[in-house]
Amino acid sequence: MKKVFSALFLVFLAAMCVGTIGRALTYTIHDVYVGYGGGVKGLILTALDRSAIEKSVRNDVLLHNGWIELFGASMRAAGVDVLVENDGKRLARLADDSLAFVNIVEPEFAAEQTESIASLRDAAVSAGAECMFVSIPKKICPTQSHFCARGIRDESNRTSEMRIAAFAAAGYDVLDLHARMHEEGLSHPSLYFRTDHHWTPQAGLWAAGEIARALGIDDALLAPELFEEERHPASFLGSEGKHLGSRYCAMDDFNIPYPTYETELTFQSDDDAPRTGVFLDALLYRERMEGNPYKVSAYVAMLNGDNGIQRIRNHRMPQGRRILLIKDSFTNAMAGYLALACAEVDLIDLRHTDVSAPQFARDGGYDAVLVTISAQSENKAFIFI
Repeated sequence: MKKVFSALFLVFLAAMCVGTIGRALTYTIHDVYVGYGGGVKGLILTALDRSAIEKSVRNDVLLHNGWIELFGASMRAAGVDVLVENDGKRLARLADDSLAFVNIVEPEFAAEQTESIASLRDAAVSAGAECMFVSIPKKICPTQSHFCARGIRDESNRTSEMRIAAFAAAGYDVLDLHARMHEEGLSHPSLYFRTDHHWTPQAGLWAAGEIARALGIDDALLAPELFEEERHPASFLGSEGKHLGSRYCAMDDFNIPYPTYETELTFQSDDDAPRTGVFLDALLYRERMEGNPYKVSAYVAMLNGDNGIQRIRNHRMPQGRRILLIKDSFTNAMAGYLALACAEVDLIDLRHTDVSAPQFARDGGYDAVLVTISAQSENKAFIFI
């Protein structure tokens, strides 16, 4: 019965879309056909020239968004819970109806990574800095059975355990945020977007407080009651949501906590002009939230997304700690909040710069050097030199 219903629903969806998407696509094909001069020659060349039609589908909002919505609604109606993408990634609908990429690769950690993390620690310690690994867990939680992926295993948390052991063996202090989540009775669904693998800005604020306390930094300014939220309801489709649209999994709210007390920060991303102002004006790039949510990601509005070298200066706390973060994209939702309790926070994303992290740590005069790379990142993210 379910299969019959799914088939009927797919026919219904196709009928609903034929008057809009179908007509627009017909015009696109017609334009290509006419451009080739029509006739038999035009038919043959149009059939061979997929690129022009595919480009139109990508660039035309009606076509692009509509096809994604049709595909996602069809998959939802057919009860499809796991998709295999062209790049081999597994995209799973979890038991709480959110989406996640699933890592099915057995974890490993090569000697090159082990030597690299030891080199970074040696450089930091030689400069008098504390050295810490902050383990950022993936969205899928192995200790909450209702949140496990349906029908497939996920190796990300085993990978986290392996990395924690490697950093601890190299002499780093370790902050395991997965363990802290459970100690505080927090559930993974409350900390991550439904349509994306990243955690929310609210989780970033929570993590900043955990890091500050682990470093012995006064976290009074990070108390949640001192923050309000700039709200953008039903405005965000994350990386997973862009594959399937809002009919498969409803769009996320994108709400950014900001401090109610006075702030003055300067932020610089690579060689861009510095931005100075209150928390949201300095650190939130609202212009990057504009446009088609199927193509742009509001997540990159925080700290201007992923860049090589970024710096945050807190003019209200000139005598505070100086912190270096070796990061991936998860850090974007956390670093701005940590900066509220520090004098300076520098960030290096080694995916976007070829600087030597050990040299940076050795020469920067930092009080602490933190590796804040998530379970989502590949092992090559831990090559610091």
